[in-house]
Amino acid sequence: MISEHSSVSSIPGDALTIVEDGESLDGKVALVSMGGRGRGRELALHLASRGASVIIADSELESAEQTAEDIRALGSKAIAVAVDITVKSQVEMLVKYASGIFGSLEFLVNCAGIIYNVSGLIGSKENDLEKLLTHNINASMSINHGLVSGW
Repeated sequence: MISEHSSVSSIPGDALTIVEDGESLDGKVALVSMGGRGRGRELALHLASRGASVIIADSELESAEQTAEDIRALGSKAIAVAVDITVKSQVEMLVKYASGIFGSLEFLVNCAGIIYNVSGLIGSKENDLEKLLTHNINASMSINHGLVSGW
């Protein structure tokens, strides 16, 4: 919840989060897509450092498991899940699984995203835009829709 007493805290990777001063996330559950690497990992660790239980969803199981292990070392609960968020059936299974693993899911952090050919139209391949939209928009919306429809 954001209030006049909220502060914006910088976490590793220059990602920003708004948190209540002194607010604990004990008993809260978060799902972090692409939480095994980069900003997703840093956000997952940050949520866990505040006491949240975290579900790490990533296409690379090994990196997700490492993040989950690091979270458990902080004293929070964590589980790693291998998922390709561009595959609707895997997203549906993730949503079903995530909603029941630690209890009620209260946070969703969508960090999955890719960058294809940033040089512009010249030199880009015909399906670059399709891949970009599939990963960055459609996949995140599938997770959002699945979770919201279950609430």
